[in-house]
Amino acid sequence: MNPTTTGFLTQLLQNFVNVFSNGFGILTPRASAILGTLAAIEVALAALFWSLRGEDFTAPFLRKLLRIGFFAFLVASWPTLTNGVASGLAQIGTLAGGGTATLVKDPSAILDRAMEVIKPIDNKLKDMQRGSWMDKVAMLAVVVQYTVAELFILAAFAVLALTCMLTVIEFYLVSVLGLILVPWGISNHTAFLAEKAIGAVIAQGVKLMVLSFIMAVYGTVMATFTVPPAPEILVTYLAAVSAGVMAILAVHAPAVAGGLLSGSPSLTAGSAAGVAIGAGAAAIGAGVGAAALGRMGAAS
Repeated sequence: MNPTTTGFLTQLLQNFVNVFSNGFGILTPRASAILGTLAAIEVALAALFWSLRGEDFTAPFLRKLLRIGFFAFLVASWPTLTNGVASGLAQIGTLAGGGTATLVKDPSAILDRAMEVIKPIDNKLKDMQRGSWMDKVAMLAVVVQYTVAELFILAAFAVLALTCMLTVIEFYLVSVLGLILVPWGISNHTAFLAEKAIGAVIAQGVKLMVLSFIMAVYGTVMATFTVPPAPEILVTYLAAVSAGVMAILAVHAPAVAGGLLSGSPSLTAGSAAGVAIGAGAAAIGAGVGAAALGRMGAAS
């Protein structure tokens, strides 16, 4: 895996997914052993109580067997089921947003799109750097504005790519570690552990669905908005604002997913402004640094 090649983030994500997939194979026998032990204890205790009561235990015994069989199926099929949840919900989000490819699992494609967006801006900056040093000094303020907008776009796309990558990693991490909690669902006294594991997988899947929807919508929006070869500063600002909006939505995807599950709103103007101010401050700081370097170069 070469960090200088295109597709590095996607390759890195795939390596994480492969390692986590190996974790399924390691934990499944142990989860099955826990299930067998708990099933034996549960059946033995239930049979003891049934015999002491002297009641007909045929119906409760069958219910107990069905419950044990269900969780045995859940443990054995956990990798397939969790992968189905991830793929299915991500595909639903992509289809709802009008997309065709699931970008949430391809962070390198997001960065490639960033390079396409900033290429006309970068070419514009190179053209503005031609000429005498007096021309460069005269254009310094405009260069700083283009540079800040370009850095803001790069930062926004980087946030999008890393958020998607970390969300997929988090889903598989929760899925693998949650497997060891699933067998505890056969007992009423420890069923809360299995409920937490299943709920966590569903919550992470909904988060993937929200992110997939955001990325599909952004792909549709950017397909109708292209940066011209020699963009004006206003067009550059519009591209930066568009990328910033998607970055804000991606950062708040966990809150949106939580709001979807709980039925309460999660996005506010204040939360959006907080993310925008932070990203803007970083871009402005980088732009000021670029301006200082430009003045030093002009003075020399």
